[in-house]
Amino acid sequence: KIEILSNILAFLGLFFVLKPWNMNLSGGALGDVLAILSALSWAFSVIWQKLHMDLNKDIIAINAWQMIIGSAGLLALAFLLEHFYIKFSYYLLFAILYNAVLGNALAWIIWSYAIKRLPPGIMGLTMLLAPIIGMVSSMLELGEKMGIYEAFGSFLIVLGLLITTIDRIRKY
Repeated sequence: KIEILSNILAFLGLFFVLKPWNMNLSGGALGDVLAILSALSWAFSVIWQKLHMDLNKDIIAINAWQMIIGSAGLLALAFLLEHFYIKFSYYLLFAILYNAVLGNALAWIIWSYAIKRLPPGIMGLTMLLAPIIGMVSSMLELGEKMGIYEAFGSFLIVLGLLITTIDRIRKY
């Protein structure tokens, strides 16, 4: 019952963050639709990974291949679709290293380890923190403002995750 309550709170929070009543498939709303499709794709990949990865597989090798294949595809798309102007600086170098090492390689290894060891319910709720982290990051880095709906939705997501976490701690 607790897990159902926490999932309802978290998805209600996601509802407020995405504000589907404002969607009209123009710029921002199209991004929201793509975010929902991305979340569904992510959920299926977590389920697949949970079902097909046993505890003896090499996480680092699997993640290395994911990075190589994914980077090759993104690099090809970037050359086809984007116009390049790169101004090299220490900030750019730091950003690339941070994203490559911490933001991708280390994060994927930790994520794969967690998928192998934690129940799907916890993993699913944890993924709902991604939009909150994105909003807070855009506030800090880009100076964007968080609206009342986003703040309330974020609160509900965190509350749902806290309820599940406290329930798990009590059980163990």
